[in-house]
Amino acid sequence: DFAKAAQFYRKKLGCSSDKSSKNYCPVITVAGSYPGFLSAMMRLMHPDIVDIAYATSAPLHLYSHGIDPKTYYDYVTRVADAAVPGCAAAVKETTKEFHDWAVTPDATMQEKAKEIKICEGGIPKYITDSDSLE
Repeated sequence: DFAKAAQFYRKKLGCSSDKSSKNYCPVITVAGSYPGFLSAMMRLMHPDIVDIAYATSAPLHLYSHGIDPKTYYDYVTRVADAAVPGCAAAVKETTKEFHDWAVTPDATMQEKAKEIKICEGGIPKYITDSDSLE
């Protein structure tokens, strides 16, 4: 737990708990994307421990349901296609081909995983059939 780690190091370094003291050690969290969301949540949940949270590209509106959940993925798709034209279409086609191969009545998901050498136990037990993938 980051909150406990921050408190441990503050104590180890001899930091004062008085924010006006020259021996006060501020805690700053910095992260991007989903970890950026966690950085912001640390500040929100532990304002007594985290002084500043810097969250770059954190999809905060996504988690608050303030935007359509597909917006983030639509943006990532546009960026990937701008970086490598045709990338989005290739990923979509590969995903469709994999889905068509994996979702068949002739074999279980565990058998399909073994066929492509996914580590034993790598498929969660709750994924038992094609409906689990939808």
